[in-house]
Amino acid sequence: MNISEQSIEDYSVKIRTMYGSLLRHADPQTKKVLTAFDTSKDVLVNKTSLAKQTRADLDACALFLGIKTKDEDGNNIFSNRNKVARHIVLQIQGLYPSTCQECSSEYAVERGAPAKPLLNCYICLQGSHDCSELLNRYEHMTSGPLPLGAVWLCHCCLIANDPYRDLTTPSSKSAPPSKPSSARNTPKHTKDVALPNNILMAKLTELKVQKRKKYRLRLCVDTTA
Repeated sequence: MNISEQSIEDYSVKIRTMYGSLLRHADPQTKKVLTAFDTSKDVLVNKTSLAKQTRADLDACALFLGIKTKDEDGNNIFSNRNKVARHIVLQIQGLYPSTCQECSSEYAVERGAPAKPLLNCYICLQGSHDCSELLNRYEHMTSGPLPLGAVWLCHCCLIANDPYRDLTTPSSKSAPPSKPSSARNTPKHTKDVALPNNILMAKLTELKVQKRKKYRLRLCVDTTA
């Protein structure tokens, strides 16, 4: 298995491990919703699948994931099952491993952690990695009034939605396959090559962007939420 395939496989294993942990800690009502989630599918497919569950089950799963479903007056925050289901899908994907754009470290937001992330991605709700670099930037950013429309994007969404990326990235001219190639298709002469850490991090980040881009760009055309 070459380094690209290995990186994708490692990333998939981390996602499945996180998903398994959710199932182990979930109550029976929440499990009905979680078992309808597929880590290999995108937001729209998973939202459609989860929306078939009852509103009571969806609300139970939302609370399990830390999503508020009622306002201070006891009214439903989400007007229908589609909206609850979409938020649940984004919350689950927000627990996927990500890369901090401030310190370049890989991190993952933990469900039920005492301290919530300082920032959440405007597109996918991914929480920030609260490293010293981000804390310093956050303090500087909030020292005065923010301009209207200022939002925070996670590392993957920032790259995936960069309008100039195709103009500046030579490799973007040839679209990558939607799914990673299987090990069976790897030429026999291919072998693992040790890469410097900075190059390896760049390649791994690109692979994660490719894997998550197909999940998240469809949010822009999902008009049923």
